[in-house]
Parts: sequence; C-alpha cells; structure tokens
Amino acid sequence: MFDIITVGSATRDVYLKSPNFKYLKHRAFKTGRGVCFDLGSKIGVEDIYFTTGGSAINTAISFSRLGFRVATIARIGDDARGRELVRILKEERVATSFLQKDKRHGTAYSLLLLSPSGERTILTYRGATEDISKYQIPLSRLHTQWLYISHLAGTSKALFKPLLDFADRHNIRIALNPGSTQLQNSETWWKRVLRRVDVLLLNREEASYLTRVPFQNEHGIFEKLDKWVRGVVAMTEGPKGALVSDGLHRWRAGALKEKRIVDRTGAGDAFGAGFVAAMMELQRGRPREDELEYAVQLASANATSQIEKLGSRDGLLRKGAPIYRWGKIKLKKL
Repeated sequence: MFDIITVGSATRDVYLKSPNFKYLKHRAFKTGRGVCFDLGSKIGVEDIYFTTGGSAINTAISFSRLGFRVATIARIGDDARGRELVRILKEERVATSFLQKDKRHGTAYSLLLLSPSGERTILTYRGATEDISKYQIPLSRLHTQWLYISHLAGTSKALFKPLLDFADRHNIRIALNPGSTQLQNSETWWKRVLRRVDVLLLNREEASYLTRVPFQNEHGIFEKLDKWVRGVVAMTEGPKGALVSDGLHRWRAGALKEKRIVDRTGAGDAFGAGFVAAMMELQRGRPREDELEYAVQLASANATSQIEKLGSRDGLLRKGAPIYRWGKIKLKKL
C-alpha cells in the first residue's frame, strides 16, 4: 500500500549558466525581453548542471523525502535519459513500477538558460511525457490512499476521468494541480471534477482562468471554488503568499523570506507537495485553522528551501527538517 501516487510529467533537465547571455528589450518578444546570442559565434558557458524535472517526479521525490511511501505514474523514453531518471527515483526511494517506457519517443528534456540574476529561459522537448497510456496503467495494483494529479497534456489528458472514477470506487483521496490543458475545459466539466477533489492547488492566474472570473476579483474566484470543491483550496500568489479556504472560512497567509533566490523552477511543485504532505499527516476530516496553518507553513518552507537551490530537487526538505528557520506564517481570517 502506497501513501500517495503522483501522476504527471517526467523530464531530464540541464542548466547552462553564462554571463555571456545577452538580454534585449523589444515588443517582438512575448515577455518584452529576449535572450540573444551572436549568430555563428561560440558562446562560453561557465557552469552546467544536470538534474530531474517534471511535476510527477518533483512531487514524488518531495513526498518520499518527507517520509511517505510513494510511486509515480509517468512516461519516459527507452533511452539513457530515462534510465538515469529511474536510477535517481530509486535512489530517492520512489517506486518506479508504474513508469511507462516509450519505444518511439525519447524522454522529455529541458534546457534551461540561466542568467547571473537568476532569470531563466527554458527550451523544452516534451517527447514521451505527454503520451501516458491509460491502457498501461494497472489499476488493480494502484493500492494507495492518495492520488496527486498534475498537468496532463497531449494524449495523457485522457487519464483524468479513469483516474477519478477509480479513486471514487476505492475511496482514494485526490489532490489536483491542473495545467493549461485542463484549464481550457468548461465550467460544467470543472463542476463534475471538483466535487471529487480533496485538495485543489493552483496559482491566482490559473484560478481566474478556471472560474472565468477576473484576476482582480478574489472574492468572486473563491465564491465559485468554494461551491465546486468538496475539500480545501490553496491559491498561491507568488511572493505575496497564499489564500486558503476549507469551504466555510477563508484565510490569507504571508510568504516566507528566502535568504537568497537561486532558481524558482519547481517551487510550485514543492509548495503543492508540502501542503498535501501536511494534510496527509493530519487526516482527521475537515481541517481546523491550526492544521491549515501547519500545512501552509510546511508548503512554504519546502518551496522556500527549493528556491535557494539550483533545480527542482536539491532543496526539497527531508522529514524532520526545521520548517520555521525562515520564520512562522500566521493565517489571517478574511
């Protein structure tokens, strides 16, 4: 029996760091700024760093480090990158028996260009990660208390309904961190899905997109989510902190102050895994305010620790690590 099984993407990440990356402001770029190189020249790189990535991998490692029995469902290629991911997962005590191997597509790969200021640009090859086959998931062997479902794109999006139906039939709790593919679905679709969800994790932009309520209308966003979600909603706001609701009451939580910012990659996964890990520890029905305060504290500490390290793995907290060394978060009831 597993405590939790994570479902989502699996990637091999490599960071390139160089003071020679140049940045140009221009309206032709979607963000208003672009990374530029001298065409035809050789650009020196001062550091290269290999690590893991992808929502299923990030959260699985986090849950394992926090002391839970974890497996992950994701798809990798039958290649060196995939074999390295398997090796690391086993090293992190994550069960790999549900990983799928793709003979046609390679393991997903991300190249992250990191500037001295910590800003990053990501080049992504999605490969096998978007083709998780529902027919290769041995549902009869998914003995778990929780499922943590993150962004499922491509053909993987077909997993949503079978996994939710399976969880319903076997009284498995659902934590959901949706991505852009799911956010495009209708309100009717979301109402059916969210009534099965015990923890919904998303940022404010995603919450606005999901509910079709303007970004600035915080009350309107939660008015819908509180009606639709059977459990707890945690909406992050980056450096501003987070908002949490149990359907009856709503609280605002501040953010912890990191000692230094190295890389924000994986911070959302670290927050989500920390929050759900706390809920798993406290499985006693509807959470009280002090329990939610602990959940936000653990989530924020996990994310803050991650931000202080390069990549989405090295900074993840381990069981028993101090979670108040960046300060203590207080919930303010709204």
